[in-house]
Amino acid sequence: MSSPVDPVAGPLSINPTQTAIGLLTAVAAVLLFWIARGPMESGELRGTAARVAWIGFAVSLAAMLQRATSPKLMYWIWSVPGDKPFGPFINRNHMATWLIMAIPLTVGCLMMRVRSRVGEHGGRVAFVRVVGDSTVLWLSGAAGLMLAALLVSLSRSGVMGLAAGAVVGGAIGLPRLRAAERHWLWLLPVGAVVVATFYASPGALLDRFARSRTLGAGGRVEIWRQTLPIMSDFPATGSGIGTYEQAMLVYQEGNRQFFFNQAHNQYLQLAAEGGLLVCVPIFVATVVFVGLVSSRIRHDRSATFWIRVGAVAALTGVATQSLWETGLRMPANALLFGLVAAIAVHQPRPGAGSGARSRNEALHARGER
Repeated sequence: MSSPVDPVAGPLSINPTQTAIGLLTAVAAVLLFWIARGPMESGELRGTAARVAWIGFAVSLAAMLQRATSPKLMYWIWSVPGDKPFGPFINRNHMATWLIMAIPLTVGCLMMRVRSRVGEHGGRVAFVRVVGDSTVLWLSGAAGLMLAALLVSLSRSGVMGLAAGAVVGGAIGLPRLRAAERHWLWLLPVGAVVVATFYASPGALLDRFARSRTLGAGGRVEIWRQTLPIMSDFPATGSGIGTYEQAMLVYQEGNRQFFFNQAHNQYLQLAAEGGLLVCVPIFVATVVFVGLVSSRIRHDRSATFWIRVGAVAALTGVATQSLWETGLRMPANALLFGLVAAIAVHQPRPGAGSGARSRNEALHARGER
């Protein structure tokens, strides 16, 4: 005898294909996180951070040139709908997500390099060793150009995310600096001000923040309000990962001159698309992750501590920006997020003390002799 069919049974997603694509992106990021911990722990940390800096330098330069010469075309070739493209992203806020992870990581690598050059020296000798170091110069240039690209993008959420990351990174790193080294910190804000003076448009950026007050976070409050019914109707499983745009075809109210294709809040969109089935495991994993990162920071006495601080600042920046954007939906951002998370929790090599150098630095020092 056949069993009765449950009349309320149905798929876990209103669009299984889109959900499969979204889950593949998430799985790729998790796998990269898991795999990358090995190279990070075997001494490739500095090289990895340097490669991210090189990529950020190249992408930022291309994005700024494209914005200056052909603002409506992606890669000077393709016309795309919606906002003006910026670099390899259609949405400037998604480019900002990538930058607020890459900038702190580059600054962390820069701090590590500066400390290795200063050593026990002080005064004029330390200044000459730092300013005359080619690695210090190009890392500074990469960080400066990425900051310029972020400012040119006029992404409010990106600026606020980077500011939050800088505050957290400074709070973690400042106690580890020797008294003489703290005098060097003024170079970071001065450099940021110089970059902002040359590349930022204060009037345009302030105007965008002013519009947030009159429109309610740039119209986002209304989007958030209309997202809540999805969460109410699908509390357990959500509408399915990657299906927010399709769900809003039904749930969006009022004038549809502008269609809501994202929730402009990563947490709200996860709740709408994944329900408790997705949000509860993510919350538990986040609590465990934060505890592990805190423990690794306290016990890290290696020279690569500063790159870890940069990774923590980057994750803080993304977590802050996610209050207004959903940049982690983009595969490039999700993968960089996985890599940065691996850096944040990596286990330093046994015996790597506070004065230990990475393999690359040791080879560099041997070449100088």
